[in-house]
Amino acid sequence: MNSSITDYLNSGPELSMGERAVSVVGGLMLAAAGTQPRPNMFLSVLAVAAGSYLAYRGATGYCPLKAVIADSGIVDDSRGEIAPGAI
Repeated sequence: MNSSITDYLNSGPELSMGERAVSVVGGLMLAAAGTQPRPNMFLSVLAVAAGSYLAYRGATGYCPLKAVIADSGIVDDSRGEIAPGAI
């Protein structure tokens, strides 16, 4: 499990086609669910916002969160492991 997490983080801010597809489909489903009437309006707005972000992430193929993690030095790119003392 650890190697799959580091492989994901080391792949850079660009998303693979699988990640893009999952983001678009999941984002559109979440945004559509957020448009349904609910008693708690905050959760509806949160679902639409999160779904929109995921759909955007999948459509562009770029993830700013992965870019921040890659640039922060938490993951040692040379070994594909979490850098010592990073956590």
